[in-house]
Amino acid sequence: MVNIISYDYSVIDELSKSLDREQQKLPEETIKMLYQIKKKLNIKDLNNIKYIEMFEKPKIKSNSDNLNNMYKCLNKITEKTYDKLSKEIMNIMDNLLNEDNEEYKTFSRKFFDIISHNSLCCDVYVKLYNDIVKKHNEFGNIFKEQIQLYLKEHTQLKHVSQNEDYDKYCLHVKQLDNMKHFTIFLSKTLKYNLCDIKDIVDVILYFQSRCIETIDKEEYIAENEQVITTIFLIIKEDIDFLCFNESWETINKNLKYLIDFKGNGKNNKMKFKLMDIQDIIRKNQE
Repeated sequence: MVNIISYDYSVIDELSKSLDREQQKLPEETIKMLYQIKKKLNIKDLNNIKYIEMFEKPKIKSNSDNLNNMYKCLNKITEKTYDKLSKEIMNIMDNLLNEDNEEYKTFSRKFFDIISHNSLCCDVYVKLYNDIVKKHNEFGNIFKEQIQLYLKEHTQLKHVSQNEDYDKYCLHVKQLDNMKHFTIFLSKTLKYNLCDIKDIVDVILYFQSRCIETIDKEEYIAENEQVITTIFLIIKEDIDFLCFNESWETINKNLKYLIDFKGNGKNNKMKFKLMDIQDIIRKNQE
């Protein structure tokens, strides 16, 4: 049989009443911490309401509020919810521009960074960005700056071997992945005339040239896979524009070289992706 131990809480209660609250009180920081714990546990202490109200409520910067609201809208926005949520985002930007120009600039750059590195919702984000640029010139300037920075990063991209420095290699792969997302965003903006076809062509030619130089080296396989996948995504999206560009013949020539080449820096995944590109071009010519 289990013995149940009972406690006489009345003794504790009497001791509590006899304490001098002024001389025997907890440090303010401790009381504040206890209040936060109670708040999280949803414990209501009616005796301390007046004291609790003495604490200054945490101040949340308007920038945080605006960013949080933006995140919520961007997470929920779809073709069906576009009209409603795009207006909410526009209102946030309008209010920021009227109240704080510096905060508006910070917000607008953060906004661009989010939508240009999310390929899952890219179509809706590009549509949203196009509507925003029509109303807010600042976003058009940001886009032009980011394109130039993006192209500059392409030319300065340096390969890192995972055998030499794995941490730097992981950062390198992450950089390639971010560039891929931006490339997808960039390619989809072409139909809205937000970028120039020359920018798209420059990206393809650079990637092709880089891949041709490394196609025979096994250590470049991961990078080459990323490059070929990016080229595939661009051509799939913009074939109708690219086929009339003066550099289209060069793009096809480079593509044929990569398809025919057999080397240590090329695997089956790249082989099939190159064949997919070839099919897209052939169907476009039919």
